Amino acid sequence: MTPNDPGPHDVSDGGQLPVDELHEALLEAKQELRELETQLPEPLTLSESIRELNTTTDAYARFGSDYHDDSE
Repeated sequence: MTPNDPGPHDVSDGGQLPVDELHEALLEAKQELRELETQLPEPLTLSESIRELNTTTDAYARFGSDYHDDSE
């Protein structure tokens, strides 16, 4: 790694966050949705949103591990 090559963890692609930061943001959003759901009246839930977020979080986790494997 050189000063001009910051490495895979610091690189942004077109203004996008690195995978690790996206994964962390997704996990935080999932936790916030769960907390909000506990405050909703009984017939209302965020289950579908949480399920979709879980799927996306899992995908980013797999992508992140693939990303790290490729960089070694």
